[in-house]
Amino acid sequence: MSSFELPVYDYFENNKPFSRVTKEETRLVFVAWPYMNGKLHVGHLAGYLLPADCIARAFRMLGYKTLMISGSDCYGTPILVTALKEQTSPEQVVQFYHEEVIKLFKAIDISFDNYSATVNRTHHEVVKDAFYKILLNGFIKKDFDLQFFSPTLGRFLPDRFVVGDCPFCGASGIKSDQCENCSEILTPQQVLNPVSIVDGKPVELKKTEHYFFDWPKLQGRLENYFNDRKAEWRDWIVSETKKWFNQGLKPRAITRDIDWGIPIPSDIPASMLIEDFEKKRIYVWFEAVTGYLSSTIEYCRRNNLDVNLFWRNPNSKHYYFMGKDNLPFHTIFWPGQLMALDSTLHLPDIPAINQYLLFGDEKFSKSAGRIIDSYDFTQQYGADAVRFYFLAFSPETSDFSFNLEHFKEQTNSLLVGKIGNYISRVTKLAGNGFKPSFQAKAFETYVKFLDQYLEGVDSGSSRKMCQTVLEYTDSLNKAFSDAQPWNLDKSDNRFKSVISEGICSIVCLTSLLKPIIPNAVRVVEESLAFELFEIITSKDALEAALTDVLVRQGLTLFSKL
Repeated sequence: MSSFELPVYDYFENNKPFSRVTKEETRLVFVAWPYMNGKLHVGHLAGYLLPADCIARAFRMLGYKTLMISGSDCYGTPILVTALKEQTSPEQVVQFYHEEVIKLFKAIDISFDNYSATVNRTHHEVVKDAFYKILLNGFIKKDFDLQFFSPTLGRFLPDRFVVGDCPFCGASGIKSDQCENCSEILTPQQVLNPVSIVDGKPVELKKTEHYFFDWPKLQGRLENYFNDRKAEWRDWIVSETKKWFNQGLKPRAITRDIDWGIPIPSDIPASMLIEDFEKKRIYVWFEAVTGYLSSTIEYCRRNNLDVNLFWRNPNSKHYYFMGKDNLPFHTIFWPGQLMALDSTLHLPDIPAINQYLLFGDEKFSKSAGRIIDSYDFTQQYGADAVRFYFLAFSPETSDFSFNLEHFKEQTNSLLVGKIGNYISRVTKLAGNGFKPSFQAKAFETYVKFLDQYLEGVDSGSSRKMCQTVLEYTDSLNKAFSDAQPWNLDKSDNRFKSVISEGICSIVCLTSLLKPIIPNAVRVVEESLAFELFEIITSKDALEAALTDVLVRQGLTLFSKL
């Protein structure tokens, strides 16, 4: 059991769980667990954090019992590499960066229900239990493996303590478990010219006994699962997953010679124990994804809820958000672990995997020093601008090259020039004290865009949600300009109906914007004396929202960058 704990971050810690639920269905939004080996760069925001938060907020506003779940990945060799560089302990490294990411979440309004850590007691308990059950169920076997050994240091080295050349693309200085250049996952035997990062000396391969996940046993079941769900997946995700099946799944080591990680359960039957098991740890690729289950269990324990509501519920849907380097671990390995553990557990439905946000022509990389710190960037430009830009240009289907000038241009054009401009024009012309009346035409225009927006939510596409908002805003700006209310007398009924239609449209627009830029929407709500708890989907809902609306002041929501 872990003796070292990190605090759980809960955005809603002072609110009663599910106080505004209207549907029986549950939605789980799982977010990739970031490595605690450095601060998070903007690629993390665009790749998975902001898209997940946007979708989770939308599900809550649509009345689903929704959980957004993740945590800090504290094991694995990247943390040991950082500790080595910083001449400190891995415990100190993960504690520092865990606090840093929570500071970021608060700054940019990431609404986790349970953001935990892999060092925490519940995670240790669930991982050990899963390992033990999968072993007894016959999907883990003993075998010998070749692992990097340093003759000069006299010990085995974790993967990330070794660098070499990629046999697939020829890139040099790559991590020995996965090439960052071509994304190929590597075995120690494949790495060319391997050397230790500790002393720069060549390393050799030495035989050691380990546990292996027997993937060939599950390939048939996994292909059936894939065929059942692939219609809802992005085309490129389907294509990449097929490649893995076509190559044939192979056994994969599930333990490593390392002392930083979760120990192998000590109550395994003697005949099933590997040699020197006390010196080995469960490998991070297996234990980190188990955090989706352990963090949900942790949440349910904290709130006295039945975890089966989320994990054994036919009326549930599970979404997973991550970058493309994590694709096989979520379309194949994690579903397989769940199958091997317990056939009654809910399997992933939508892998909302994004491609890379690039820094020029290269991938953002903490280890390579190509970063724009997310917290500093948010502090400089504001949460609304950062959220809107990275959600609108989320790299869902292809890599996207980040450029500061593009960020400023698009923020000024779209967020300031379209959305902010419409809200400003209407509220300033309305004047303080204006009380709008319901205008059916406003709702008729709105519903033309609603289905497209909801399709974006259901498919896990924040980009489609933002595109819909922009198309809707364009139509509102055009209609307002065509009506020319500034040429009408303010006592005229025509003026009152045009402005009322504009205010009704602002209420509809802000209901779509709230999952995207919640801070800005709070300002609109305060200025118009109302609060939205749902995405408006009916005429009655719009009329109900309008009952409290009163223009308190004209708004200038955003300033040009």
